[in-house]
Amino acid sequence: MTDSAIIDLYWARREEAIGETRLKYGTYCYTIAHRLLGSPEDAEECVSDTYHAAWNAMPPERPKSLRVWLGRVVRNLSLNRWNREHRQKRDWDHGAPGRAGGLPSFPGDGGNGSGGQGAGTGAGGLAGFPSP
Repeated sequence: MTDSAIIDLYWARREEAIGETRLKYGTYCYTIAHRLLGSPEDAEECVSDTYHAAWNAMPPERPKSLRVWLGRVVRNLSLNRWNREHRQKRDWDHGAPGRAGGLPSFPGDGGNGSGGQGAGTGAGGLAGFPSP
């Protein structure tokens, strides 16, 4: 079936649109998701979410290239899932014990993340950096 015919099925709100999409682009979408996520189960879930997104987006959207549109949707869903699962806590208030706000230690800062002196102060410029 052509992309145009599949899109027409979505516009007509016919459930066959999902089956035809799966038949024509299922392997393509799964490959994208699996390469990004590495998990067959997560990849399948992202592919299913892609079909759901297509159902909700058409109408009013009418993609020029269904293949490209589906690829972008499954990629974005997969990347969002990957980011959600690999998110590191970015709270600077929970640094190592004794560290000011979780700042990293640098040479010459005395272990407090302050650089030992204010930035740009001292005879050598920034603490821990050699003079030119």
